[in-house]
Amino acid sequence: MRPLVQLSFFAVLALTFVSNVYPIPANTNLFITSFLTIYVGAHRRLVQMESEQISTKEAYMFPIMGSCALFGLYVVFKMFDKDSVNMLLKAYFLIVGIFAMASTLHPFAKDLMQRLAAKRKFKTYTKTHKFERKWALFQYLFSEPLVIEGDILFGICAAVSALVAGWYVYSKHWCFNNILGICFCIQGIENIGLGSVKVGLIILIGLFFYDVFWVFGTDVMVSVATKFDAPIKLLFPRALATEDTSTVLQMLGLGDIVMPGLFVAQLLRYDFHKAAGLKTQKTTTQAKDANGSDDTKAARKKELELRRTLKFSKPYFNVCILLYTLGLVTTVWVMHTFKHAQPALLYLVPACIGAVFLTGVLCGDLSDVLSFTEEEPEKGERKDK
Repeated sequence: MRPLVQLSFFAVLALTFVSNVYPIPANTNLFITSFLTIYVGAHRRLVQMESEQISTKEAYMFPIMGSCALFGLYVVFKMFDKDSVNMLLKAYFLIVGIFAMASTLHPFAKDLMQRLAAKRKFKTYTKTHKFERKWALFQYLFSEPLVIEGDILFGICAAVSALVAGWYVYSKHWCFNNILGICFCIQGIENIGLGSVKVGLIILIGLFFYDVFWVFGTDVMVSVATKFDAPIKLLFPRALATEDTSTVLQMLGLGDIVMPGLFVAQLLRYDFHKAAGLKTQKTTTQAKDANGSDDTKAARKKELELRRTLKFSKPYFNVCILLYTLGLVTTVWVMHTFKHAQPALLYLVPACIGAVFLTGVLCGDLSDVLSFTEEEPEKGERKDK
C-alpha cells in the first residue's frame, strides 16, 4: 500500500486524538477528517479486485429505502423509550464497528509487520541463528501465506478494536466515536462499488432530494440524528470541556462522507483505467470469452504496476475531492450564517457532479467518463451475445 495512504490514515487518527487536548477549530477538523477519510477509502477501493456493486435498479431504489429506514427509526423513537432503543442499536453498531475497525487496521498492520520482518532480513529459521528464534515465530505468524480473514494478525486487530469499542461504551467520549465512525466510512467506500459513473449520478441525484426533503420538509432527520446515540456520525469539539461546562460538539453524518466518497472512488477507478489503457469490465469479459485467454501481457503488467504504486494522473479524482471539500465549506458557512441545520448533500451533490462535467469538458473525454462501467453483463445479455 502506498505510504501516502498509510500516512493519511494515521494522520486522521492523530488529528482525532490531538483535538481532544488541543483546541483545533471544529470546522478545520471537519474538513481535514472528511478529506483524508475519503482519500484513504478511495485508494483502498482501487486495489479491491472484487466487491459488492450497486446495480442501476438498486440505485433508483436507494432514496426510497433510505427514507423508509429513516422514518422507521423516527417512529421507533416516538413509540418506545429512547434509552432502550439506543441500547439495542448501539450494541448492533458496536459489533459491526469492531469488525469494521479490525478490517481497516488489518492491511496497515500487515504491511507494518512485513516491513519489520524485511529489516531483519531472514528467510528461514536455522539452528545456527538462535537469536532469531523469536523472529522466526514472528515471521511464521505474519508471513504472506497466512494473511487471510481469520489469521492471528486479524485477531489482534479485532482485540484492539474491541478495546476501543469498550472504552467508547464506558466513557461515551466523542474521540472513540469518531475512530469507529472513520473506520465505518473507510470500509463502506472500500467494499461497496458503484459499478459505473451512471449509477453514481443516479444515487447522488436521488439522495439530493432525499436530504433536502427530510431536513427542510420535516423534523425527522434532525430528530433521529440528535436522539441516535451510536457511532453513525462524526463529532467535532467547538469548545473543550472545562470545570464548569461540557464539550460543545459539531456533527457530520457518516452518509455525507460515504455516499460522495463512493462516487469519488469510482472516478479514481476511471482515472486508473484511463492511465492503464484498460477497457471496461464488460468489454474485457467479452474479449476473454472470445479469445479464451488474455493476451495483453504488457497492459496487464502496467496495470499491476499502477495498482502497486498508485502513481498515475488523477484529474477526475483530484477535482472531485477538492470540490467536495469546498462543498463542505459552503455547507458550514450557510449553517452558521442562517443558524439552521443544513442538508449537506444539497451542496455536496452539485459539487461532485459539477466536478465530473468540468473535468470532462477540460480533458475532452466527458462522454467516456459518463459511459464508463465495470458492471458485469446480465445473464440474458451474455446468452444473447
